[in-house]
Amino acid sequence: PSGTLAAGVPADLVLVDPDARFRVTAGNTFSKCFNSPFAGWTLPTRVARTFVNGRPRFEWDGRKMRVG
Repeated sequence: PSGTLAAGVPADLVLVDPDARFRVTAGNTFSKCFNSPFAGWTLPTRVARTFVNGRPRFEWDGRKMRVG
């Protein structure tokens, strides 16, 4: 039943805050590598939460993404 938003069906969702800018640093990402080509970039939006099979997987806590 994937790919459907309906009552009773597990959801895969990404909730984006279109008004929040996000500055990429080595300390606020999940990469195991601290050398990122995006370090120092300010992105025009930020992922607020993700859900996989209806369960929260990532959440923005104001400083860093957390695994759920």
